[in-house]
Amino acid sequence: MNKLAHTILWVVGLALTGCATSPSARLYVIEPMLISDRESVESDLTIVVGPISLTEQLNRRGILTRDHRYRATVAEFDRWAEPLDDNIAAVIAENLSALVPTGLVTAYPWEHSGPVDYTVRLQIHRFGRAPGGEVVLSTSWTIVDSDNALIKLKRDRYIESLDGNDVVATVAAMSRSLERLSRDISNDLVDAEAAVRQLSMVQDLKP
Repeated sequence: MNKLAHTILWVVGLALTGCATSPSARLYVIEPMLISDRESVESDLTIVVGPISLTEQLNRRGILTRDHRYRATVAEFDRWAEPLDDNIAAVIAENLSALVPTGLVTAYPWEHSGPVDYTVRLQIHRFGRAPGGEVVLSTSWTIVDSDNALIKLKRDRYIESLDGNDVVATVAAMSRSLERLSRDISNDLVDAEAAVRQLSMVQDLKP
């Protein structure tokens, strides 16, 4: 075997070895809050969460971190197991199902024939690990009623410290930040429904 052929075989062998030892992708999901069993709720209210609007930098499979104020890094092998907007909508919907005394909370799109009493739409401006080492969630959301009338418009920012330096700690902090957001949304929904019921009682009392 001549020297050139030997060199080619050596390069091919290195390439095949590299392919065989390449790390596989690690998949992550944001989880809903831990809850105990809910008591049955006698309510026919329907709440839909979504759509969720992400900035272009967040709309990707690789997990995004910001290691500098002006620099963002997308992980090559640490990826979301599903589109991030779908994961966020499902988590918030499940959180609200435990926090709001209502019969049905589901993620967008609404695939049933009945009316929707409240729709929660969210824009996620920033979500992930920040240069300071904490997780930051910057978001705005609206709540509209069945007539598409605006009930609530709000923007907020949540900061969660990390319990470690790995990706699991980052995703866990992201889960906690969505729990805090869900609690704020649930309070707004409860207040909105209480206002509707109060107005209905006043109207019933009118002669």
